[in-house]
Amino acid sequence: MNIQEYADILNIEISLIYYPNQKNRWSAMFQNCEVMGDGVLIGTYGNGTTPLSAIGDFIENIKGKKIVFGAGTLKRREFVVPETLSV
Repeated sequence: MNIQEYADILNIEISLIYYPNQKNRWSAMFQNCEVMGDGVLIGTYGNGTTPLSAIGDFIENIKGKKIVFGAGTLKRREFVVPETLSV
């Protein structure tokens, strides 16, 4: 499954940000998403020199991990990201 299909299933947005004057730096992330790590939530994103490479880096950072949306709300949702997730 690719990340766009996964985002559609979960009904979440993928954010891409270009940082001017930072040597073509892009970042990618799911909106309002954190990764569960050792009992704490960690903000996670991917970096790259193109939008596609930033998305690929983000995927590598979340594969197989539990992700949490709306952590401090009554609408909290948790999912385990498939190991097979791809660009």
